Amino acid sequence: MIPYNYHFQEARKVLFPLCKMLDIGVIAMKPFCWPYYGIPFAHFCPTNLMTGRFTPAQTSLRWILKFPEVSTVVPGTNTMTELEENLDAMNKEGKIEEGTLEKCLKMALSHQGREKLREFVKRGEIARTRAYIRGYAKKTLEGWQAYW
Repeated sequence: MIPYNYHFQEARKVLFPLCKMLDIGVIAMKPFCWPYYGIPFAHFCPTNLMTGRFTPAQTSLRWILKFPEVSTVVPGTNTMTELEENLDAMNKEGKIEEGTLEKCLKMALSHQGREKLREFVKRGEIARTRAYIRGYAKKTLEGWQAYW
């Protein structure tokens, strides 16, 4: 079991080939919490993002599962709506728009993404989001301040 998602792909370089060689399955975890641990990436998607048939979360799940080395993925699910969305990712036909993930990542790593983190810290309460995101956002901003 390894964190693996669109942003954190290191496992694909070494672990995936090793597991394949040893006939060991890979369980991908943390499909939504990137690039900031604990904060679902969908909070950073551009507001006018066209995603095709799949939501950003569904795109993330399907992107991970396109790699044959991945046996399964463990998505965080906190509500019935999230459960239904995750299950629907496997029930829909069609191709994902991988560009969706790239656009969300670009937004998250931009100045606008940092501003979004500041909003999370400032507001303290985020609509449709668990309260602990405030703490993760604060730690991320503190890390950036130490870096710069």
